[in-house]
Amino acid sequence: MLHQAADILESDTNPLPKFEHVLVDEFQDTSAAMARFLKALVAVTGARLFAVGDDWQAIYGFAGGDVDHIINFESHFGPASTTMLNVNYRSPAVIVEAGAALIARNERQVPKQVIISSREQGEAYVHEVSDDDSAIVDRTASLVRQELHQVPANRILVLSRTNHLLEDIIEACRRNGVPVGNPDRDVPGVRILSAHKAKGLEADVVIVANASDHIFGFPSKVENPDVLEPVRMSAGDAQAEERRLFYVAITRAMKRLHLVSRQGLPSPYLAEIEGGTNLPKATDPSNVRVGARFAGAFSVERLHGLSDRQKAAGIRQSGLLATSTSRMAFTSWASFNLEEGALYWLNDVVKDQPYRDQQRVKLDEHTSGNLRPRSPADHQNGGRELRPRPPPSHQPRLLQK
Repeated sequence: MLHQAADILESDTNPLPKFEHVLVDEFQDTSAAMARFLKALVAVTGARLFAVGDDWQAIYGFAGGDVDHIINFESHFGPASTTMLNVNYRSPAVIVEAGAALIARNERQVPKQVIISSREQGEAYVHEVSDDDSAIVDRTASLVRQELHQVPANRILVLSRTNHLLEDIIEACRRNGVPVGNPDRDVPGVRILSAHKAKGLEADVVIVANASDHIFGFPSKVENPDVLEPVRMSAGDAQAEERRLFYVAITRAMKRLHLVSRQGLPSPYLAEIEGGTNLPKATDPSNVRVGARFAGAFSVERLHGLSDRQKAAGIRQSGLLATSTSRMAFTSWASFNLEEGALYWLNDVVKDQPYRDQQRVKLDEHTSGNLRPRSPADHQNGGRELRPRPPPSHQPRLLQK
């Protein structure tokens, strides 16, 4: 339909009146077809194009959206002036900082430092449960019940990466007498949605179910063929878009955020959020040559017991590490111990020879970093505090009033 409309405009048979201004909202989701239509509309009417959007929230690449249209606006639409709308009026400091720390990991973006309007610090917690769907569902429903003592049902938003657990969470809430809303029918209650449907919404409390390194978690590991690849103007970036989707999910929160994760399998985005300041750029281990050193944010998925032979060789630990892009076995001779399920920023990690199809790394006496094990102080509902640490380039600042 968009291409047919563009055909009409380009053939100079446009029946529409002349426009002076054309406003496009949510411009970060502009597709190639929409861009062609806009160019034709502006050309035949002589209108000024006014585009409003946020590249950090570009999450519709699967539907044709191409973030390059806003990142490199002038290369597509010609010379332009830019007004930066970078004040966040919705979320408290901890939420804004978490979002900024996360998005800092994306290479292609419009750089900006967000200004925090709220004077509240806010709250954000990570809740670890056993690696089981029912445990995720039960803890999520339990958090909903606890929050109902503090906020109305319609001020609670439960989000998941996919629809995988949504029906079970809805049923668990209803069994416990929790009113579940239906936005399509204007029924008030707790809103339980997939992350994509949360765009434009907000709530006092946001609970993200299955914030885990899991097939249905963040990022999703469900393989979907890119059927639009032949008509894209620029190469898609599924990893960056997954990160932006998690950003959208957590930044719906106006007061409090809960992230429910499988024990030992936290979403790699948690390590990215809690990485240190002044961090070197994270490196994709798959792009590092064997023997080279690199740095990155790691979560400790598993620790293995050591054999007598390994102990005799001076090995302190072995197990499984995960980054936002890959999973790898590790062996450590380092002077410090890693904790299973914890989040770390490590420097001078050595790429080792792969074993079969699995990547491997070594930690030795030169390996160091910002070690951030789980806090021993638990929140009353069983979670630990999320501690965002955005790098200086993305460190939010308070609005001067």
